[in-house]
Amino acid sequence: MRFLIAATAAALIAAPVAAQYRDAPPEVELADRLNDPLLQHGVAASMSAMLGALLDTQVGAFAQFTAPHEDIRPDDTLRDLARRDDPYFEERAYADARRSTELMGRMAGSFAAMMPQLRATADRMRHEFERIDRDYERYDDYGYED
Repeated sequence: MRFLIAATAAALIAAPVAAQYRDAPPEVELADRLNDPLLQHGVAASMSAMLGALLDTQVGAFAQFTAPHEDIRPDDTLRDLARRDDPYFEERAYADARRSTELMGRMAGSFAAMMPQLRATADRMRHEFERIDRDYERYDDYGYED
């Protein structure tokens, strides 16, 4: 479910991020958007709506084949079954979606803060690869070919 939340969040913020921030690095833009309480609410509300559509699926008629000894009526929906186990599961799902989006925002903020160091590491590695490549070419110049 969290993967679905993350994918939905990414889809919801992709276009607005590009339009709203022209000069900020993408990782900063992403962190800013994910830390926006309005976006967090929007993601949670969207996930709740999607969950609601799924929960309206009638499964009672099929239950005779999957759980014949359970107390499942022919017109029961997934929502009916879930509520029997946890009457507050929909509220919990909304809260989980909101917390997950908030956590993604914090993670994106940490990632954005770390990007200069990651870029410096990539530059050092690129420099070393170039040095290795030059050394290999010099080795090749001595006639020690494969």
